[in-house]
Amino acid sequence: MQTYTIALDIDGTITDKEYLIPDRVVAYFKDLYRQGHTFIFATGRTFVFAFPTLSKIDFPYFLAVQNGADLLSMPDKKLLFQNYLDRNVVLELEKIYQDEKEDFLLYAGYEKGDLCFYRPKKFSEEMLHYFRSSEGLKKTNWHSVTSFKGILNQKKFSLIKCIGSRERCEEIKKKLTKDFSLQMSLVKDPFNLNLYLLLITASEANKGNAIQKLIHTFKLPSFLIAAGDDMNDISLLKIADKKIAMENAPKELQKHAHLIAPSSQKLGIIAALNQVMNEIGP
Repeated sequence: MQTYTIALDIDGTITDKEYLIPDRVVAYFKDLYRQGHTFIFATGRTFVFAFPTLSKIDFPYFLAVQNGADLLSMPDKKLLFQNYLDRNVVLELEKIYQDEKEDFLLYAGYEKGDLCFYRPKKFSEEMLHYFRSSEGLKKTNWHSVTSFKGILNQKKFSLIKCIGSRERCEEIKKKLTKDFSLQMSLVKDPFNLNLYLLLITASEANKGNAIQKLIHTFKLPSFLIAAGDDMNDISLLKIADKKIAMENAPKELQKHAHLIAPSSQKLGIIAALNQVMNEIGP
């Protein structure tokens, strides 16, 4: 029997409205694993956010967090590869944000406990209330600072997150593109649909590169089935042999897909993978 590598986004692709993986989906994945298929889960979120969501999965798999900034083997939580931002990107963003109403968030990475550095005095009260009240954001390891000056001694960071309107995030993206080669994904904030997130990672840190790195390094099955639901999944679908987009995904992602799956709340990933497996055959 031929075996495959199955690379899946997490939030909105395999989770329910509580951001957990339904038991039926977990059981289905376990059956596919027993058949010899390899799983890679890829997310824009930190390890501390992703790990509780994946806690029901008790078989070995790979995990790419923060769009591939950190790659791990699971369940041993062993760090395999890092692709981090240089501090010069932070210094440039400091200039861009001088006259902004809100600030950006700076992430330290897996080995440093996924600390999220933020400067409360540079955020509006409305945004600070959002950080405190959002159930999803409560899983963030917040670390309040008055300045980023001291922590820049760390020199490298896993991810920078800008939060705001789509127009503002796109403007920041344009300004950064002038001087740096970076991966920048604009996605909807899953906790507040009026906001967008600009996820900034190193030039090699995207989901597609992360999956290719794992496949080549560990000699995983070369035939790749992939599924996602947002713009940071484009690089993932581009490299896949069978491409699945969820029905709630942006049109720009869906145009890369062979198959549009029902939403994750309808357990659409099961139907989609079943259909793909049937098309491929034994």
